[in-house]
Order: sequence, then structure tokens, then C-alpha cells
Amino acid sequence: LNASMSNGKAPSLWHMFLVTFVRGACADMLPARLGELSYVAMLNRGCAVPASDCLSSLSIGLVFDFIALLIVLIVAIPAASQGMSLLGASIVLACVCLVGIFGLFSILPSFANWLKGKSECRFLRKRLVSSIVRLIISTSDSVVATKQKGIALKISLLSIAIRLAKYIGLYCLFIAVTRPQWPQLSEAGLFPALIAIIAAEGAASLPVPTFLSFGTYEAGGLAALTALGFPALDSVSAMLSMHILSQIIDYSCGGI
Repeated sequence: LNASMSNGKAPSLWHMFLVTFVRGACADMLPARLGELSYVAMLNRGCAVPASDCLSSLSIGLVFDFIALLIVLIVAIPAASQGMSLLGASIVLACVCLVGIFGLFSILPSFANWLKGKSECRFLRKRLVSSIVRLIISTSDSVVATKQKGIALKISLLSIAIRLAKYIGLYCLFIAVTRPQWPQLSEAGLFPALIAIIAAEGAASLPVPTFLSFGTYEAGGLAALTALGFPALDSVSAMLSMHILSQIIDYSCGGI
């Protein structure tokens, strides 16, 4: 946000902290990940951040989050494969990253420039359409401004650090959940558990209309753990327990 905002300064860390909690709760409560837009609504209406800067920071943040996830997955797969190949998942994730980078930093600015050249078009001057056009152009300008600040390495390192901190916490939760009831899972080791958590989170992030991501999260973790040779019933029970415990904290804090 600081890199993209030409007028003014980004909200304080405290306000961003609150926005992040609410966004985390809303992201799963609305279908097809529409809850992510709560980030835009809160910053725009509550903190007077231009919608273009909200959209650009949201988009760039998501792309670099996928890049960090890809890096973690590439590191974890060889250590946990045990005959299981997740190369396909890595390739799909790499394609998503490439499409996101190319779309944000190449296609969007080109499309915005094309729209600027068509400013005399009667259709584009209609009230609703012109509002959308202005938003696209201003969002593109915000993305370009962020790119010109040269903060890609900083964003990448922050994204990786956030992912690592998150997965270390989730691994500790995985051990706490599985040790009393499913000792075989608790002794699986760091990287198999990491693969299961990444698979569960990846499935939960799909634009599937599930409430609180229940069903999709468990399916992703179940697919990974059974592929690694663990019992299906134990795997789905452990992932469901872990999901419930982690989401109680997430939604309680977000709701408050």
C-alpha cells in the first residue's frame, strides 16, 4: 500500500491488523472467496484508501502469496514424497503464479492503455461503464507504481516468512490434535504433515461454494495423507478436528 499510494499514507499497523482479522473470517463465510473483497470495503470505506490501491495491493499480495506457497511446496515435496508425486500440483501452482504475474504487470497495464486511447468512444462514456473504466485505469496505475518502487524482493521475503510462520503454527496444532488419538499421524514427520496442510489449504482456497470451507479443507488433507499411506478414517478425522480448532480462533477474533 505504501508503494502504490501517491496521495496519503497507508493505514496504521493496528488498523491493518483489524482488517486482516475480519478478512480472514469473511473470506470463508462467503461463497467462491468473495469475502476477500471485505478487505477492499473496509480499507476504502473505513480508512479512506482509494479502491484502486485496495485492489492492487490485494491482487499483488495474493500473487506473491501463491509464489511463497509454491516455494514451500517445492521444498516439502522431495522430503515427503515417499513414492508419491505431487509434481502436477507444483506445475499447476507455477502456472497460476505465471498467469498472475503476467496478467497483473503486463496485460492489465496494456488493457488500461488501450482504454485510455478509446476515451472518445460513446459506449465507454456511459456513466456505469465510465466508472468501471476509471477503476481499471487507476488500479493499473497503482500496480505500475508498485512495480516501479522495486519492492518485489521485499514482498517475496515477507510472503515466505508469513507462510513459514503460519505452517509452523499449524504443524504444532497438527501434532497436538493427532498425538492423543492418532499417534501414527503424529509421528509422520514435518514434511508429510506440511504437504497435508498445504493440500488442505489449497483445496479450501478453491472458488467452491462451501460454508467456512468445511468439506473442501478436509478433502485436500485426506487426499494428501492417504496418498502418503495413512488410513483414510484417521486422516479425515484429524483434519476435521484441526480445522474446527483453528477456525474457532479465526472466526471468533474476526467476528469480535
